[in-house]
Amino acid sequence: QMLELGLSGTYASHRYSNRRISGGEDINGNLIDTAPRHLGSAFARWRPNDSWWVEARGIHVSRYYTNPENANRYPGHDYFNLLGGWQKDHWSFVLRLINATNVRYAERADNTQFSGDRYFPGRPRTLFGELRYSWE
Repeated sequence: QMLELGLSGTYASHRYSNRRISGGEDINGNLIDTAPRHLGSAFARWRPNDSWWVEARGIHVSRYYTNPENANRYPGHDYFNLLGGWQKDHWSFVLRLINATNVRYAERADNTQFSGDRYFPGRPRTLFGELRYSWE
């Protein structure tokens, strides 16, 4: 038996260094739109024996501005994936349940003066399966 834990994340602060955008507004020093300040993931993987494993993984994207003027925001999102697998000799099988809690989120969101708010939807709850045979 083995329990494995993992955590990863980033912190970024991207800012504009130019003075004006096409509408004439000064955006110098504003945070760059569609760039979240925090990204992160955490997982727990349990292997009850040499053949089987299960994993839960959380994904985090912090809120971010959706336009250069920093007037509109996307609230960010969190979701969870569940995975499990089996391996024996040359065979392996994996199941992945993506967005297990079926959270509505955007892979990307932006805002323009022409279109207003735009959201590019993330994947709803989706189940993937994989069966593999390896000759190695």
